[in-house]
Amino acid sequence: MKLKADTVVVGFDYTYGPKDIANVENLPKFAQGRFQIMVEPKQSIDKIKVGSTYIRKAIQHGNVELAAALLGQPYETSGIIVHGFRRGHKIGFPTANLEISGAKVLPAEGVYATRAKINGKWHDAMTSVGYNETFKTNHGLTIETNIFNFDEEAYGKPLTLSWYKFIRSNKKFSGIEELSRQLDQDKRNIKQYFYDLEK
Repeated sequence: MKLKADTVVVGFDYTYGPKDIANVENLPKFAQGRFQIMVEPKQSIDKIKVGSTYIRKAIQHGNVELAAALLGQPYETSGIIVHGFRRGHKIGFPTANLEISGAKVLPAEGVYATRAKINGKWHDAMTSVGYNETFKTNHGLTIETNIFNFDEEAYGKPLTLSWYKFIRSNKKFSGIEELSRQLDQDKRNIKQYFYDLEK
């Protein structure tokens, strides 16, 4: 497929194809005047280079605030809401279970302050990434989001999550009551976080 590009914008350390021969220095030779080339200079935030490698590492280590700084906006993931076990609903914290592509970069396990876009509207939310250790299930990694001020049927609908802040690591609770108390505290902390963010 021929794109017939007019201008190609690349980073200062961009490579393509074999790295030893395909880089920014010889890109003009490849272009042969067919398109303009714009090379973006190195950008750093707190001495960290803005680049895909560092962004992925930040996300995978749960540092979604650093990822947002490097990206210029919160990191987002999108998927379809699927049926779960409805355990959250039974303890007063209904969740939207997100099914996403295995190729997506996901934050480290834990609980996060997020915002969820559903039906065209954004809502504050808390999202858990983990393996449901308290319930001793073995169904793989799950992404479960409790959407604040939302009480509608959502199965099969697309959902976009914006990741704002890591709140805490996952832990195994002694039972439903302890889990419920912790979720209530998490929700209060996240509401306070977004309140302070909007000041």
